[in-house]
Amino acid sequence: LKSAKRFLATIALENNTGLESAETHAADVASFLKEYPVQSLAAARDLSQIGEAADASFAHLPRVRKSRYYDAERTARLVEATAATFRRRVAGALRERYGP
Repeated sequence: LKSAKRFLATIALENNTGLESAETHAADVASFLKEYPVQSLAAARDLSQIGEAADASFAHLPRVRKSRYYDAERTARLVEATAATFRRRVAGALRERYGP
């Protein structure tokens, strides 16, 4: 519609869909999560790597204050998921090191 110079139809469509606010929301959340070091925690094999990855994960959490849309409830779910991954990685490393 923009290329056809139908500005009124374009403006009405953009205002009614809420696409711009959804894009803003998604970009804000993605910018916070893009740098979240979850891959290093998931790939850690020994206790020192797991500790480093957990430190990096929890050191990243204060950046949530920069996010306009990433609220406390969502942050709590992220911490729960990180802690569960941490628990699984530690259990796997201990099982591998000391046996079942």
